[in-house]
Amino acid sequence: MFQKENNEKDIALVVAWQRGNTEALENLLAKYMPLIMKASIHHYDFSDWEDMRQYLIIKFIESANAYKAEMKVPFPAYIKRKILWFRFCRTRNLTISKSE
Repeated sequence: MFQKENNEKDIALVVAWQRGNTEALENLLAKYMPLIMKASIHHYDFSDWEDMRQYLIIKFIESANAYKAEMKVPFPAYIKRKILWFRFCRTRNLTISKSE
């Protein structure tokens, strides 16, 4: 469930990361690693879940860097949508390319 206090802490960490604080990014990654792990383990091909995890970490960093707090979108919802959408698209593209 969305909690305003957690969202404000996350946004503060994102803003700190966008200003160059790498420790803030490490804290965000630690907090959202369960989401990344769950998304990567549910990848359709279990043999390359570690590759998917790496792709999702990169997507997380890119998404955190692109996040705009002034849009008033809760960061947890934003990052979950980005991670799961990327996994879906990546899985779909890999499935299509393997079937050709």
